Amino acid sequence: MGTKDTTYNKEQLEKFTSFISLVKKARVFATKAHKGQYRKGVNQDGQRLEYITHPVSVSQILHKVKSSHKMAELVAVCMLHDTVEDCEGVTIDTIRDEFGGLVASLVEELTSDPKGLEKFGKQQYLINKMTNMSSWGLAIKLADRIHNLSDVKSKVEGGKPSDIKWVVKYTTQTNNIVEALESGRTLTNTHKKLIKQIKKLIEPGLGIK
Repeated sequence: MGTKDTTYNKEQLEKFTSFISLVKKARVFATKAHKGQYRKGVNQDGQRLEYITHPVSVSQILHKVKSSHKMAELVAVCMLHDTVEDCEGVTIDTIRDEFGGLVASLVEELTSDPKGLEKFGKQQYLINKMTNMSSWGLAIKLADRIHNLSDVKSKVEGGKPSDIKWVVKYTTQTNNIVEALESGRTLTNTHKKLIKQIKKLIEPGLGIK
């Protein structure tokens, strides 16, 4: 009995240590890659938000609703999902060399193609992309959208014209994407949970006339 318990605890410890190691490596990499980049807006103290706060928040959102034997890799992807698109000198090959094929393939899925955006426009491009991406990729993309929508209510309540304009545009776009996903592909329970959160967040924007 004691031997079995000891083995179980050792396996759990090794799994946890491996998880922490990969996630920490991804966060350090993303922090360096996004250095000097900031999110729009400010925090409660009126200070600019370092961009790394976004991928960290996306990873937390996903981790709350998703269970997977590849959770370490999925959280790492959350940390890295904007690095190739937004950071100079970071390529898919860079990600593959540092984090392996699975992480690289998902980061590539989550990286927008400028030619596709130009050809279809952002909304249709995202609909095409999200209705056809992998289950894991879609879960991360939905978590990403949730964080981008997190301040919709405060922007509506603030009443600033430029904020209201962004809210109407972004929530309408999001609603159209969600409708396309619900009618155009099979959704997992994780996807449905994330979409439920999204629908709640876009309500204030959709109500603006």
